[in-house]
Amino acid sequence: LWTPDDYATIRKTVGALAAQTVQERLELILLGPSPESLAVVEGDLDGFAAYQLIVLDSMANSAAIRTAGTRAATAPIVAFMQDHAFPVPGWAEALLARYAEGEYAGVSFVFANDNPKTATSWCNFLLQYGSWVEPLPPGETTHIGGHMASYRREALLEWGDDLPRKLETSVTMHWEMRQRGLRFATAPGAVVYHQNHSRLLPSMPLRFQTGRLFAANRTASWSLARRLLYAAASPLIPLVRLWRVVRQAVRIGRAALLPRLVPVSLLLLAFDGAGQAWGALAGRGRAMEWVTGIEWHRHRFMVEGELSAFSGTPASAREPVAVGGEG
Repeated sequence: LWTPDDYATIRKTVGALAAQTVQERLELILLGPSPESLAVVEGDLDGFAAYQLIVLDSMANSAAIRTAGTRAATAPIVAFMQDHAFPVPGWAEALLARYAEGEYAGVSFVFANDNPKTATSWCNFLLQYGSWVEPLPPGETTHIGGHMASYRREALLEWGDDLPRKLETSVTMHWEMRQRGLRFATAPGAVVYHQNHSRLLPSMPLRFQTGRLFAANRTASWSLARRLLYAAASPLIPLVRLWRVVRQAVRIGRAALLPRLVPVSLLLLAFDGAGQAWGALAGRGRAMEWVTGIEWHRHRFMVEGELSAFSGTPASAREPVAVGGEG
């Protein structure tokens, strides 16, 4: 878990982690840009098996931050969390139980929409985490949640110096890991409430930059001719992904959203497709740094007055709340 500025940014998530049923088994690693940014409120970290406070020279690249946390960890399983995500009390216990059932390289969280009032929130939520939205049966899966997921630490460290780049677009990393025979699974009890961008205008460049980053990393080793073909086919991407969004909405019992969800999804997916075309042709540029910058303080990109479904409080990641139940 990391902060770009001060402890208040992540305190609500720390509270959710402190409420875990197996808190005494957890090592908490907090990363920030200065010792002052990690000035933890006295008592907040009581009860954890261990904790580390790590100062980094730069907070501009979240994949590099996750890599630093992974390398510092002493536990055999690592889980990535963010300031706009709040695990229910049984989250960690469910993850550990799933790992105990098989030799999985990674186990996915199950996600719930923490600000579910707008079509834009649902669109961004389903585009990013639609494959792992509750309700979800247990079982193996081809890949797991992107910036927030859990892994066996050794499976990540095998990438060596390439790990930061692999973590930029985890889905392509998962494809390569499966080619090496590694397995992934879901843990239905590992529920995380996730705050999503719900304002439309900021969501447009978000989708463009994430699309650019994905395509740049996916096509990095391709020939120019193949990348040109990919870019030429990019207008079809919105249609393919829209169908997935529709199926996911129906699967989770949100079909009533479709009249509002479909037009918003088409608009945002058009930006995603354009970003993918540009990424295939021009590379990643500073897309990773841009995406990292818009990750912090999610309330900046949410409709004013939204409430957190997890706690019932104003949906601001900076507001510390007492976390005692599953919301």
